[in-house]
Amino acid sequence: MIVGEYIKESCGYWGIPYSNSLYYSLAGDIDEHEIMTDEILEGIEVRLFHHIPMLLSGVKSVNESGFSVTLNVDGLKDLYSYLFQKYSDKYNLTDKYGILNTITDVTDAW
Repeated sequence: MIVGEYIKESCGYWGIPYSNSLYYSLAGDIDEHEIMTDEILEGIEVRLFHHIPMLLSGVKSVNESGFSVTLNVDGLKDLYSYLFQKYSDKYNLTDKYGILNTITDVTDAW
């Protein structure tokens, strides 16, 4: 698989709207026709990890007559948690107290 196909396919799988600017922010200077390697995959996943908070805060749809807003969170929390667990030790993703950050879903508490 080539890098461009991987990013487009991954964006579709996780419900992330694909754009050229998203491609360049995830792939950096890697050509979209380059063959995917483990090293390239790791770089893309770490960059994606840093984009997820922004994607989680994005609005998926707005219904003005019913005054409702749907947020784009389907699957992104799971992806964020997965990438954090995968790369937290290697990239020292901790808070200022040295404690590993975790995501806790408290939706049921509301």
